[in-house]
Amino acid sequence: MMVSKRRREHGYQDPKKYCGLIWFELWVLAACLKLDLEQTKNLFRDGRYSGHCAEYWIVNDNPGLEHAPRNATCDVYDETGKWEIRTITKHGVRFTPSIDIGGGREINKVRLEQKLQDVQGYILCDITTFPVVRYWSIPSRVIVRWHHRDIMKRGRLGYKKAIRLIGEFHEQDQDGRHQPASRPFHTLHPAQPPQQVYRPLL
Repeated sequence: MMVSKRRREHGYQDPKKYCGLIWFELWVLAACLKLDLEQTKNLFRDGRYSGHCAEYWIVNDNPGLEHAPRNATCDVYDETGKWEIRTITKHGVRFTPSIDIGGGREINKVRLEQKLQDVQGYILCDITTFPVVRYWSIPSRVIVRWHHRDIMKRGRLGYKKAIRLIGEFHEQDQDGRHQPASRPFHTLHPAQPPQQVYRPLL
């Protein structure tokens, strides 16, 4: 989608600006970690381990993003403001503040709504297909709409619903009308090298 110079001058920001695909050479990564291929895949498909790594992957893949300082209220930021980075696992994705994530913790709706007001949006990384990682940005206003319409439960979306909603949002044009993608949203061709490939050094 082209953004006209006029729209840029009036402060227009593309809510879909962070969208891409990162592909790792699994056998090289496994050799570095001294794990077999299956162990390496399982490790990085677990959000507890890959969540922090995802912040570095996204920043390295997008020069306009920078890491937030420690103890900040976001993961990364750019010229528009704060962004959160979350992983999508086989169980789905959570939008609640980190303080409310974990076994036995209850969701605090006030903190969730404050979080959605505080950040520009979320950058969501699908790690279920690691060593291929797809990511997309979703503005907070869209997540607020999901929250108020009870589309997500307790600040969370299941995997299938998350992928469907992300696809619907990214297939809309700037005025919110449906615009068919050049290829199906769910289509993934690991045999076709993406632009960015991380090659860990042995």
